[in-house]
Amino acid sequence: MKTMERTFTLDRNLMLRAERKLRRHGRTLDDAVTYAMTVIVSTRGLPQMASATDPFFSEPNTSHLRNAISDMNAGRNVVFRDIVEDSGNA
Repeated sequence: MKTMERTFTLDRNLMLRAERKLRRHGRTLDDAVTYAMTVIVSTRGLPQMASATDPFFSEPNTSHLRNAISDMNAGRNVVFRDIVEDSGNA
């Protein structure tokens, strides 16, 4: 296999964080770039990102979840209910 060396610019913090995570899985940044290029070539373009297709990751939902988590942590807008087990005699 022939290889090619290419220089590109990455945010230093992003690169260091990515390298740490990849190292935990026994991989390198070179492995990740090779994988990304393979996916791009095999899909004939950029693959669909989860955030683009899954409504869970849409901005309105993530905003709602951030607000709900903030409220829960602050004890606002929280309603506690007793859990009633179903006896099966419905």
